[in-house]
Amino acid sequence: MQSVQYSKFVKPAFDDFILPTKKYADIIIPRGGDNHVAIDLIVQHIRTKLGQHDLCKIYPNLYVIQSTFQIRGMHTLIRDAQTTKHDFVFYADRLIRLVVEHGLGHLPFTEKQVITPTESVYSGVDFCKRLCGVSVIRSGESMENALRACCKGIKIGKILIHREGDNGQQLIYEKLPKDISDRHVLLLDPVLGTGNSAVQAISLLIQKGVPESNIIFLNLISAPQGVHVVCKSFPRIKIVTSEIDVGLNEDFRVIPGMGIGSLDIPQQTDLYSYVGKYAGTLFLPGLPPLFSLRMNNQPSSLASLFFTSLSGELVHKNVTGWPKKDELIKNAKYIATPGKGILAADESTGTIGKRLSSIKVDNNEPNRQALRELLFTSPNALSYLSGVILFEETLYQNTRDGKPFVEVLQENNVIPGIKVDKGTVELAGTNGETTTQGFDSLGARCQQYYKAGARFAKWRSVLKIGPTEPSELSIQQNAQGLARYAIICQENGLVPIVEPEILTDGDHDIKKCAAVTETVLAAVYKALNDHHVLLEGTLLKPNMVTPGSAGPKVSSEVIAEYTVAALRRTVPPAVPGIVFLSGGQSEEEATLNLNAMNKFGGVEAVDAFILLWASFAAKHTQDMERKDGECGESAGCILGKVQGQFGGHSWKV
Repeated sequence: MQSVQYSKFVKPAFDDFILPTKKYADIIIPRGGDNHVAIDLIVQHIRTKLGQHDLCKIYPNLYVIQSTFQIRGMHTLIRDAQTTKHDFVFYADRLIRLVVEHGLGHLPFTEKQVITPTESVYSGVDFCKRLCGVSVIRSGESMENALRACCKGIKIGKILIHREGDNGQQLIYEKLPKDISDRHVLLLDPVLGTGNSAVQAISLLIQKGVPESNIIFLNLISAPQGVHVVCKSFPRIKIVTSEIDVGLNEDFRVIPGMGIGSLDIPQQTDLYSYVGKYAGTLFLPGLPPLFSLRMNNQPSSLASLFFTSLSGELVHKNVTGWPKKDELIKNAKYIATPGKGILAADESTGTIGKRLSSIKVDNNEPNRQALRELLFTSPNALSYLSGVILFEETLYQNTRDGKPFVEVLQENNVIPGIKVDKGTVELAGTNGETTTQGFDSLGARCQQYYKAGARFAKWRSVLKIGPTEPSELSIQQNAQGLARYAIICQENGLVPIVEPEILTDGDHDIKKCAAVTETVLAAVYKALNDHHVLLEGTLLKPNMVTPGSAGPKVSSEVIAEYTVAALRRTVPPAVPGIVFLSGGQSEEEATLNLNAMNKFGGVEAVDAFILLWASFAAKHTQDMERKDGECGESAGCILGKVQGQFGGHSWKV
């Protein structure tokens, strides 16, 4: 029997003041302190929260996989500087797999019922179908195998970011699925340090239309500074990591971090890189990734480091061979013979018409043939040449005696080449930038050119320097175009001359030109690798690194220093030779610059040649003697023998 006090005071007070607050409670425990099961659950939850990293309490979208003795043991091994590369890769892969599995657990799912072999109903879930991975090159690629093992047939995109110090991030390459905006994205990068690269990668994904909440960032270890930067910039993405480290040191390295171990590299204590231990390649901390490094006494570079296998050997991915591999390598090496060069005789009909009209000669096929014959029969001129670039018309022309021009060149040990591009067109969406056309029937044309005797080809891409140029679109379009042209040529037996020319127009200084040249060349060689081009069967024809035509002038020695530095930083050692055109310079300036390059620092990689064009002089043997002298001067500059005072002749380029 209820007491009057309870009925009159306690129950009404509970109904008025206590009962309404139930809707605000997170947990309600029936039976109070006697409910031991409920109390044990709460205690376990509190202990889990207390065991979390402090950052997880600040950022609810940060997830650190639960630490066990197994996980701590694996971290001990991958952080030990004495751990062998084999063991490092094995235990890093195990940890990466755990991180990937944990990350997949945060994807959306739908409930699904299936019938088991016992004809029973099982209520489960269906995986998220619209999924892709994106790895931050190169370290992120180490996480791709674990993702593929968990998600069969998953699409994986790539992002390459040029790191300069702790803040100077520059995106130089991206290749992502076209429908990435409709997918959930797993962003892969094993080390989250300053967070600057991660912010740029995430920003790119958002620019491509990926909702912030659809991005899950997976990494092996994280620095608190990087976590703060990413979570504050993108509060709706999820970060999954296996451990949060102490922080960053003065060199912006994660500490305690992961040691690089006993690699066979001089001064290994000065090197730090997850990639160095995982993939057997090295990057110098605190320096831009565009640099020249000798690994086991062999020259290396940015591009060659991209293509290094887990064993540390230079390999070419996914390619079993080229139909004319040996011939391609032989011809490329011959064209790059020291003391010889290439004659550019590939002016289009319109261009050569301007030259003929300047001397009041009609622009017709017989006159063009006579001009070409004059070039190819100039006394002793062919002795300085290893190749001649021909226009399509010229490839099929004969001398007045009926001998094909191709045979004339071959009898003098000169390899015929052919211009295969169809000129440039404006690139839509840019400020007057261009892309090169000529892919229509390119394979079939190359087959015919090979049958006619051509053994190398030329394709020119043009970029310009301006306030916002070259744009990323222009760089990538031209790099991909050069790579596509190169592999088509090689499939048909032609050595491709890769020509990404940066125009001299503008008032920029030489440092600006150097930075743009390095960025463009890095993108070109990344594209060549993606298209599986045989680098030993190619030649590079870049611009010299010079100030803009209206910019501050510098000496030949300065031009040589910047040009050689740009080439050393970006061109893989597999490329047998580099050739130049004067590129808006006078013939004397270009020759002296080339001469300075070959004297600079004992350079052996720049077996180059100025490509000269002689004015029409069919009746002037004295001019032809001068032409012979000019070729000799240019050949001398290859070997670093030109002393200056070029002779004052104004030959056309």
